[in-house]
Amino acid sequence: AKLAKVADPATGAGSFEALTEELCKRAWSLFQDFEAQGGMIASLRAGAPQREIAATAAARREAIAHRTLAITGTSAFPLLAEAPVKVLEPTPTAANESPAAGDCVPLPSRRDAEPDERLRAASDEQFRRTGERPKIFLANLGKPQGFAAAAAFAINFFAAAGIEAVSNEGFETAQEAANVFRACGCKIVCICAPGAVSMQALSDAAWALRGAGAARIYLAGGEPGEAETALLAGVAEFICASGDVPAILEDTLAVALGERQS
Repeated sequence: AKLAKVADPATGAGSFEALTEELCKRAWSLFQDFEAQGGMIASLRAGAPQREIAATAAARREAIAHRTLAITGTSAFPLLAEAPVKVLEPTPTAANESPAAGDCVPLPSRRDAEPDERLRAASDEQFRRTGERPKIFLANLGKPQGFAAAAAFAINFFAAAGIEAVSNEGFETAQEAANVFRACGCKIVCICAPGAVSMQALSDAAWALRGAGAARIYLAGGEPGEAETALLAGVAEFICASGDVPAILEDTLAVALGERQS
């Protein structure tokens, strides 16, 4: 059934009808493909739906990993203080099998949020045992109006893995940031700085923090070129939306939990 067209010339809401029409055409085309293969069971035995679903799922996982597709509350804007939620386990694959489809490759039960959920579960377990989550220190350079955007990005970025950010009002010098980091007890640190900060200032901060015992140093913001990368040799990762976020977070959490060395 099509969605009713909303006749609103001011908003152009009638586009719902075009969208629904396109969905109907695509769905009918898929049904025709299944019929041409001998019906749904024959199509499943040939593995055609499984391949299409797997390709779509892989594309979604890639988009989520690089944050071009967000899962609100999980990969984007996670809330570390949220109350636990009980969820139902998926039905075992064997329970859905029928004699007619017994030789079909089963479709896996998988949620898009699983990579982030595994990391959050490790953080939740530490919180259950110790009363504290793994933490990352934010080395905020300069005034709040300068580093605010980078700090907000870093807080949300690491919270997706259950890593709590230890923030502050900012530091005027690299050594001041390093001294506070040394006293806070964190193992990892993220430099958050204004976009106009010099590469030399970032390099000084990275080396001061390394000298203060940082096992991993991150930089929130854009991706620098080769020259800047060479200058910032003490920085392990430049965190940004286009990176392989799950891989970065898995490594970060392992270091924060003491499961991996620098």
